[in-house]
Amino acid sequence: MAQNPNQKSILVIVSVLSVVISLTYLISVLARGYQPDFNDGFKFKATGLLSATSKPKSASVFINNQLYTATDDTINLPPGKYQVKIAKDGYLPWQKNIEIQKEMVVQTEAVLFRSAPDFSPITQNGALNPTVNIDKNSLVYSVSGAGASKDNGIYLIETYSSPLPLGKNTPKQILGNFSSIDWSNFSFAFSPNSKQILATSRTNNTVYLLNMETPGVKKPTDVSNLITSINNDWQRQRSQILLSRLDRLPSELRSLIATKSADILFSEDDSKALYLSQKGSYLVYDLKKDINYPIGNLNEIDNPFWLPNSNNLVYSNKSQQIKTVEYDGSNPFTIFAGKFSNNLILPWSDGSKIIIYTRPFPEAPENLYSVSIR
Repeated sequence: MAQNPNQKSILVIVSVLSVVISLTYLISVLARGYQPDFNDGFKFKATGLLSATSKPKSASVFINNQLYTATDDTINLPPGKYQVKIAKDGYLPWQKNIEIQKEMVVQTEAVLFRSAPDFSPITQNGALNPTVNIDKNSLVYSVSGAGASKDNGIYLIETYSSPLPLGKNTPKQILGNFSSIDWSNFSFAFSPNSKQILATSRTNNTVYLLNMETPGVKKPTDVSNLITSINNDWQRQRSQILLSRLDRLPSELRSLIATKSADILFSEDDSKALYLSQKGSYLVYDLKKDINYPIGNLNEIDNPFWLPNSNNLVYSNKSQQIKTVEYDGSNPFTIFAGKFSNNLILPWSDGSKIIIYTRPFPEAPENLYSVSIR
């Protein structure tokens, strides 16, 4: 018996829907990590997914020492434990042990560091008394050459203020020398919000307040008679910063943390917090996973900070090395070794370079240098 047009239309619609549903189901199954298996008939085999990325891109991905693909790719793997290595010519190899679970995605975000960093000067005429702010994004120093040079004075570097690469960035002179003021005799301290700087004379009791929000001031304000009040106010601000940082952490963790605001540092995405415990150990707390990762103790780590655009920490040690380590304690590398000031290391805003304070040989003046690490 011939089918009428309505029956044919229904059959077409049903067929199309069946194909769409089947394809949707197939795509969802594949997206969850299942792969076709023809070894014993046809069936889908449960796998997990490894999403391998790297900075820089186009690095090789090795799984259990076997080359699989390049980074920025997704790999299906049967459930189990694997050693993943990501390598690129000119960079130190990154590796980590991971566990693949069925229908789960594991992401590896490898930050690769140069095996031969570039080293170039930022200042040429000597940088005196350099000081870094608490957020590791501003640096102030003085220059005092021969005579009354127009280059003498106080300079500021803000690593977040310019899109230009560090090697092309010029430090900004915020004050020149005055007949009655020689800035080479002064030490500097940033306010907690980095909007002001105290310049304190090492030869007398003179203290000047420099306001970063009012450029072009001809002469700074002498606040020698207000220094106690200013220090008390700044201490209150530091206490407020500490309380705001503590409030972001679980209450059971707060009692274990040392009581300085500088000892609690949040990662760029605020998902992790580096803190110094009262026992003198540095740990990273992962706010999403509720896990603590030990990094090292106070005797091994000086002045740690988060490297921008990464999940890595950078710190110095007493052996005159600058080291990096991932938040979970994996992939520790030495990225610079040599004579430098342990108290002065800060990163460029994209995390590609760090600034250090050193001299290439004993007779040379100490200057600021950039080290390209990524």
